[in-house]
Amino acid sequence: MIFDILEAFNDQMLLLILSVLGIAFAAGGIPPMIERKRRRSIENQLPALLESLSDAVGAGRGIQEAMLEQGRNTPGVLGKLLTETLESSHSSSFDAALSAFASKTRSAQVQRVTVLIETAVSQDAPLQGILSDLSMDYERLNDLMNKRESELQARGILIIIFVCIGLPVLIAFIVGLF
Repeated sequence: MIFDILEAFNDQMLLLILSVLGIAFAAGGIPPMIERKRRRSIENQLPALLESLSDAVGAGRGIQEAMLEQGRNTPGVLGKLLTETLESSHSSSFDAALSAFASKTRSAQVQRVTVLIETAVSQDAPLQGILSDLSMDYERLNDLMNKRESELQARGILIIIFVCIGLPVLIAFIVGLF
């Protein structure tokens, strides 16, 4: 079937080369873009989850109970992963469940937060204040990252336009001179 499609382009070599390169670039470029979008959605939900955990711990709940409740109440991928991980952790320890949750998210921010929570729990630190501070810090960090991404997106589009239009025109002009 693939060869039949490629045979249709036999008379048009340029179209054949462009289609093969386009498929190769799409297969190599689209999955990382989807994964990045998933990871950024998790990271953007993290400050709200930490704020909710801070409130629940301040109300007298344990961290594991608060995380399970907030996982059920949080929409999106973050809540689903948190709930799945904590519900399956009955056969292991809470630290192992946090580590599994962090690895499933594939986010450096979530991994740092879980390490800080594990450290705070093991050191008997005031968890409410730590979670509240983490929430504010990660909210500022995500705001800065989102702002930077929106600024870079405009520059990226300009570069793509130059590479797709300007560079072929420049090459055609140079070839035309000689």
